[in-house]
Amino acid sequence: MCIDNTNSANHLYHATSLTHDLVQRIVLDIHDGPVQNLFAVLGRLTSLRAQLERKERVQRAALLRELATIAHGIEWALGDLRLLLNATRTWLLEGDFTAALEDLVAQYEELTGLTINLSLPPVLPPLPLTQRMALYRIVQEALANVYRHAQTDTASVTLSVHGNHLVLIVEDRGRGFSTEQQPQPPLRASRHGLLSIAQRATLIGGQASIESTPGQGTRVRVEVPLHG
Repeated sequence: MCIDNTNSANHLYHATSLTHDLVQRIVLDIHDGPVQNLFAVLGRLTSLRAQLERKERVQRAALLRELATIAHGIEWALGDLRLLLNATRTWLLEGDFTAALEDLVAQYEELTGLTINLSLPPVLPPLPLTQRMALYRIVQEALANVYRHAQTDTASVTLSVHGNHLVLIVEDRGRGFSTEQQPQPPLRASRHGLLSIAQRATLIGGQASIESTPGQGTRVRVEVPLHG
């Protein structure tokens, strides 16, 4: 009886710890994604309010362009939240990572207008929750960089199994950038997203490489070990 109670306590502790870690990751994802976007939009709204108070010195066309930019920022943040909430439901209730990626790509195409070619393996080994979460967010971040910075309307997402490793590639043929030059806005923001990708890959025992050439596009490659 004592052994059974101990096992039950250990199982409860493990489940509680997993739930706590999951909540922490979700909170960080929300903070790094839509919350930052909404803060940026709030700053633009504050600036626009100041301009409206001096409306006699502001041209109508400029205000309309700024309002359109703000509306787009809000739509992006809401879309990011929708993607994150949908992914969380998929991870918890289904655990089907290929279905999660298919949903992500479909929603991203709808949200951004990008055409995304998704290639998946016929059979994907079961992935632990931490890997599914990290890989999903890596794809999301990489596609966000394509939309915001690559100046192209197409991208590709490829998932493949090589031996005991899983390889993820997100690629575009957009404007690219030089990896040797000091980044400038908006490229600096793009580099921040690429750093986040590398960090997420490291946290799940993998590694990320980013290759980019001006005028030829960008290629993000992530390789993680498969267990079991």
